[in-house]
Amino acid sequence: MDKIISGPLVRRVSKTDAYIWLVVAGAFQTDQFTGVAKTASHQVSSSASLESISLSPELHVVMLKLSTDEESWPTSEAIFYDLSYQGASIFERSAFSENGNQFFDGPLPIYDAFEYPFFKYETNHKKIMSGSCRKPHGAEAPKGNQDALVAFDKRFASSMNIEKLPSLLFLTGDQIYADDVETTLAAFISKRSKAFFPNEVFHPSSGNASLNDIVHSSRDQILTEGEGFYSTEKSHHLMGFREYFTMYMAVWGGLNVDLERPSMPDKIRGNANSRTLSKYLRAKKKALANIRLHEKTKCFFENTWRVRRLLSHVSTYMMFDDHEVTDDWNLTAAITESLGAEGSMGQRLVTNALAAFNLCQGWGNDPVSIQRNIYDSVKPYVDRLGEYDSVLTHKVFSALNRSYTFVTPTVPAAIVLDIRTQRTFRDNNPSCPLLVDDAELENIKTQLTKAAHDGIEQLILVSPAPVYGFTTVEKAQLAASNTFGMSTSADAESWISDEQQMNALIERVMCFPDLKDCYIFSGDVHYGFSRKETTQHPTKGHDVNLWQFTSSSISNVPTGMMSPGLKLLHSTTIFVRHNTPFFKVRSPYLLPNRKEGTFLTGHINLGVLELNDERSKTYTLLRPRPNGSWKDWVYDLTKPRLLD
Repeated sequence: MDKIISGPLVRRVSKTDAYIWLVVAGAFQTDQFTGVAKTASHQVSSSASLESISLSPELHVVMLKLSTDEESWPTSEAIFYDLSYQGASIFERSAFSENGNQFFDGPLPIYDAFEYPFFKYETNHKKIMSGSCRKPHGAEAPKGNQDALVAFDKRFASSMNIEKLPSLLFLTGDQIYADDVETTLAAFISKRSKAFFPNEVFHPSSGNASLNDIVHSSRDQILTEGEGFYSTEKSHHLMGFREYFTMYMAVWGGLNVDLERPSMPDKIRGNANSRTLSKYLRAKKKALANIRLHEKTKCFFENTWRVRRLLSHVSTYMMFDDHEVTDDWNLTAAITESLGAEGSMGQRLVTNALAAFNLCQGWGNDPVSIQRNIYDSVKPYVDRLGEYDSVLTHKVFSALNRSYTFVTPTVPAAIVLDIRTQRTFRDNNPSCPLLVDDAELENIKTQLTKAAHDGIEQLILVSPAPVYGFTTVEKAQLAASNTFGMSTSADAESWISDEQQMNALIERVMCFPDLKDCYIFSGDVHYGFSRKETTQHPTKGHDVNLWQFTSSSISNVPTGMMSPGLKLLHSTTIFVRHNTPFFKVRSPYLLPNRKEGTFLTGHINLGVLELNDERSKTYTLLRPRPNGSWKDWVYDLTKPRLLD
């Protein structure tokens, strides 16, 4: 084993098992890799089992399962884990620990106060974090604080108080941006991924079947709207499996991402006519814009080791949104048909993306269920990347284009929704999706029965798109789509687009007779807000609180016209509600403590739900500032303040 190039990431943790995911480069002997776990006082796990898929002789994705020797993991304390290869701990600190050791490039994924990484197990989770939308060039970084996960790692490292570390993290979509890739990052991904998979073939109609012959730029000329690709930033769109896989390795931390700075155009020497000068000034302006994006991206990757460290300590569950595949994935009936058509370029790209998702996200969510995908579909597909086989691609696409909805083995129970692969459309409105079809609604009901036990009063529902959104924006998007046909530019995909299906979802959630609070974690929208709805339980008649917590983004703030437009709609909502006598119903939007007239933020953020007891329930939007300080919004859920 040469290096661990991604991970370890703590994934699914149950009462007796903990799954650790990592990617290994170099020759790898599975029988030489093992793990143990212990608390500060004694060893709690002496057995480990391992599943590994070899993508090539030099690249291996590993899922290690640690099992406790006791009836349950100890609760509310650090459970340290040590992984060993050929008898040597991979976490052994060397004399030059800032440069890693024989297994890691860069800092080890360990906090300074501890000898090993750890995770926590809770019989009742009290601190639960969520976030979404993490784009490398998505936020400014004057002091390296454009990534909320990086900022939180620094925040925890400054205290080393394990009570301040969440025991659960939900990443609710857009963990990578496959369609919007900065120029120098695209060049790196193209070069580095080729080293992993030298001979991948994409699709014959791309002009060059071999991915080696497709340059990393100008891909918008290949991935056209006619093929189902509507991203406005697709000139460096990922295409091959190797590119999607490498992007995951890069953003999780572990790969040494070396980006080449863009060059400026040659200066004009001597006299120049107006046409030459104008051309030079345009080139200079473009180069300066590229350098600015490059600096953002460079800063992002200089700090990914911190994200690697954080995720090696917190049990993390993930669900895709559209950018893990392509912008506007399955947004309309026409796009869905194009990207799924047998033999199409779209189907090949989506299959590549889903194969990478299964390996890098899905496997850790539900290892037993997804393992069949890995061995029966992903492995045979990757083994034949050197040729294009439309029959195999269609077969694997059909197998992977399934529902990924799952429940977690936690208290509160959580159900994480797949709202991308199981969409459908009304015959009279093919441009506006139902986020799940009727069959998926039944699957949600079935999945919830797995979490059922007597007396469930709290439930977490993870939906990448908010179930209850910023209504002003959502209605404007729907109007733009339905009236002017602006489906792709308006991003009109919300639960309120079809209230019948939305109500059916809530009906499924009400299957628990004692349910009092449903906490909804969402992302997608690039701004953060909270709101509260109350509904009557259909069988018991008591009130059920539906708390919508939208945390977006980790690193992708509103830009262009979206930023002032969002501020205008926010201000208008407040003004109209405060100054118009026609509003008799209280607003559903929650106000943070000690904040008046502000319910929405465009700053990067993470959401943290704290459930201590019935008398102490809070939600906090953690908002790191560019200078390293924090300006958090805290909501007291026992005394919610609504925008009146």
